[in-house]
Amino acid sequence: MSVQRYDLNRCIGCRNCVEVCPMDVFRFNEDVNKSVIAYPENCQTCGQCYVYCLGHSLAMSGEAHAYPLTSVRAASKMPMNRQLLVSDNPKSRIVMPAVVAVLGGMFAHNALAWNRKAQEKRATASVETVTRMSLAQRWQHFVSLISFIVLVFTGFGMRYMGVWLENTFGFGRHALKIVHLGAGCALLAIGLFHLIYIVATREGRKLIYDVFPRGKDVADIFRAIGYNLHLRKDKPKYGRFAYAEKVEYWSLFVGTITMGITGLLMWFYVWGGRLLSDWGVSFARSWHFWEAVVASLAIVIWHFYHVMIDPDVAPMNWAWRDGKMPAELYRHEHELDTEAAPAPKSE
Repeated sequence: MSVQRYDLNRCIGCRNCVEVCPMDVFRFNEDVNKSVIAYPENCQTCGQCYVYCLGHSLAMSGEAHAYPLTSVRAASKMPMNRQLLVSDNPKSRIVMPAVVAVLGGMFAHNALAWNRKAQEKRATASVETVTRMSLAQRWQHFVSLISFIVLVFTGFGMRYMGVWLENTFGFGRHALKIVHLGAGCALLAIGLFHLIYIVATREGRKLIYDVFPRGKDVADIFRAIGYNLHLRKDKPKYGRFAYAEKVEYWSLFVGTITMGITGLLMWFYVWGGRLLSDWGVSFARSWHFWEAVVASLAIVIWHFYHVMIDPDVAPMNWAWRDGKMPAELYRHEHELDTEAAPAPKSE
């Protein structure tokens, strides 16, 4: 079985085959503005190009074969009938939603119990606190958090699970794309709001001043490594933001800009191709994907450690929720910050 060009005239230049092909079979010909099968010997007949071809210019030929659940198979004989492309999962529309509902209910139950117990424990803890994040900062963080999570799941879902979701739940790549674009717009909107916030408000200007990189931050990296390796007796002292927090902030700042630009180039690829050429759009697509991979792993490896896994804050640093942080811990972690204000009891 192989993928064949059914009718080149039907190719509308959507480049979906170039984007979804895991074996890099296709190339985009800028001279004719159409995709071509450049390396047919690499084809593993996963069928994804056939499914996502908007111009219906591709056909599958050969006998039916079985593939992993994340792929599709061409049950041909009638090669242009896309209804025959099915995944190797049960065909019932009820089984998978029922499984998700049961497991989701378990997760929701335990999440509610954990949240209530954590709230009660935090409320009864009679410790002095300081204000770490204002209400405006917490809302910006929350919108960024939700939009980032949605972008990660929908982005990788489109690339790796679109066909499976389509055949299992009745929605796939196109539905995920709409949600992905909405989350992207939300992230860009909160990014624009943050720019206004750090320019137009006194609190924002103070934030950007404190988080701005300095030479001491570079030295603190080596001091911290030496201290953790027991090569130094004294740990480095930090101000309002340590070098790790500054790295996170500026990574998010720059990442939002670059992901926004590359995402817009892919969204409006016709306009982007005229502005930067097709090579520029292809580069943007590659950059967008790999930066998404790095950003997702960085959140898990770097951010989750500092706000959840670090023994000093485990199980969680609650500043993102109520803005408060234990004063003793804050003074231990940010000894050079003498301006931190005690948090009001009613905040």
